[in-house]
Amino acid sequence: FTEFYRWATDDLGASTIRYQSGETFIMPDNPVCLKAEWRPVAFPVESLTENPFSMAIALSWTNPNSSYVESIHVSWSASSVVVGSTVLSPGTESIYIDGLLHDIVYTCEVRVYYGKDSEGNDIFSSPVSIGVTPNE
Repeated sequence: FTEFYRWATDDLGASTIRYQSGETFIMPDNPVCLKAEWRPVAFPVESLTENPFSMAIALSWTNPNSSYVESIHVSWSASSVVVGSTVLSPGTESIYIDGLLHDIVYTCEVRVYYGKDSEGNDIFSSPVSIGVTPNE
C-alpha cells in the first residue's frame, strides 16, 4: 500500500535535494547516495450512499483497506459553501447529519486522511461526493 514518490539525495554536509520521477539528475564530482521516498497510496472511500431523513441525512461508505488511514473527513456544502464538517476515527463508515433544511441540495464529501509526507504536507485521498436533499 505504498507507492514510489520521488528520489532524494543523501549527501553528508549538503542540503537534501528531491527529484520527481522523470527529472534529470546530474552526477556531481562527489559521491551521492539517492534514496527512494515512498508514501501511502491514498485510496478513497468506496460505495458512498445517502439516505435522506426529515431535516437530516445519513451517509455510509466503505473505507479502504489500508493501515495508513488516520482519519475520515466529512463535509457538507450548500451552494458551494461548506456549512458543516467533522473528522471521524479510521474505522467509521457512516454518519448522521441533522439540523438541515429540507429544500436545499447538500453536496456531501468524504476524504481519507493518511497523515503527512516527509515534508509535513497532508496526504488526502481524492474526495468522493454525493448530492442529497433532506426530507421535510
